[in-house]
Amino acid sequence: MEFASNDVLIGNNSDIKCELYIAKLLFKNNCFDRAERIYNSIITKYPNDFRAYYNLASMYVHMYNAKDNNKSCLDNAKTLLSSIINQEMVSTDNRLEVYGMLSNIYLKENDPFKAYEYCQICLSFNEINFLIINNLNVCLRQLDRIEEGIKTTWDILNLSSPYNSYNNNSNNNKVEIKHICIYCVKWGAKYGSDYVNKLYNGVKQYLIDDYNSKNNDVSFEFICYTDNPLNINSNINVKEFPREVIDQNWSYWWLKACIFNHDSNNDSNNDNNTLCIYFDLDTVFIDSLSYLLDIPLLKAEINLFLTLGAKYFTTEGRPCGINSSIILWFQNQYSDIYKFLIQHYSLITKYIYKFDHYVEMMLLNSTHHNFVSYIQEFNNGITDYASFSEFNIDHKCSIICFPLSPKPHEIYETDVIIKQNWK
Repeated sequence: MEFASNDVLIGNNSDIKCELYIAKLLFKNNCFDRAERIYNSIITKYPNDFRAYYNLASMYVHMYNAKDNNKSCLDNAKTLLSSIINQEMVSTDNRLEVYGMLSNIYLKENDPFKAYEYCQICLSFNEINFLIINNLNVCLRQLDRIEEGIKTTWDILNLSSPYNSYNNNSNNNKVEIKHICIYCVKWGAKYGSDYVNKLYNGVKQYLIDDYNSKNNDVSFEFICYTDNPLNINSNINVKEFPREVIDQNWSYWWLKACIFNHDSNNDSNNDNNTLCIYFDLDTVFIDSLSYLLDIPLLKAEINLFLTLGAKYFTTEGRPCGINSSIILWFQNQYSDIYKFLIQHYSLITKYIYKFDHYVEMMLLNSTHHNFVSYIQEFNNGITDYASFSEFNIDHKCSIICFPLSPKPHEIYETDVIIKQNWK
């Protein structure tokens, strides 16, 4: 898209709406310098107008995300947003956006205390939106105050976890594993069929074949929920997403909840002797996974929910809560994770961004917390790629998770360990 010089535009057009529109177009086309000049010109001519300050601050945050995390961009954004507050340009209509952006900036700067302060200002107004609630949940988890985040969010939703009144029948908890279902979920174009197939190959080599070489008392099944089965290995049991999920337009990580839909998924061994294991698609295996089946808790507790602890991953940046890249549970348990989301999907996703936050809200409460255990506490063979690459701990690692970036395909040619095992 071609634009005339900003000098002509400013000189010949005194309508602030037109100037804002042109600056926005330049911003969207990554013409940041030209957009910046127009925004600053508007601020000079209209020093009491909120919009140029806010839009320019938004552009600086975008530039920070897109241009190697240049901290000066965040400093510029904070200066503009502080000007809005100091000059009392914060109205009822725009204060959520201003304080929400400030809280988001302080999260990017790893300052959860300041982020929390701005979230609290919004709560004091009795006003909330998606950004405020997500930022509140993130900063409280970084501050190791997850219970406060969970309670506040339930209060905002005016709902409560169905597990609050859970009755643990401890007289019939011991199980004998007869069948193992391994799950993964593929939706959209972010991951191709090669991710599914490579995950299957790794599970087959390091779990199924490895375990069967020593035991023959357990059967295995690999299941993939997907919206596109094209080119997926024929040994994989491909399942469509449930009709009710499609009708509600579920997307992204929320589709992980489908793995708990045991009432209608018609798995071949639908009973309490079936152990379920979920892996994120971007998981790479480099050594035996048999220890996952030897965890003592598996033989003693049918109500277990065994997953990853966020505190063990440096990329998570928080000392509490879960990372659900891997989950172990027994079939027919935790179906309410799926059912409750079906019932309240629109409301929950209006305020909650992360699936992990939702699972934490469902299960990390005073009556159910004992059933959420972390795999790393039984074996230290699981790490995130950031730790794996930084400390070169491949000699004692069996599973590498990729919670943020890079992803396996991005470092496949440069990392020998990944290239040898992700195939």
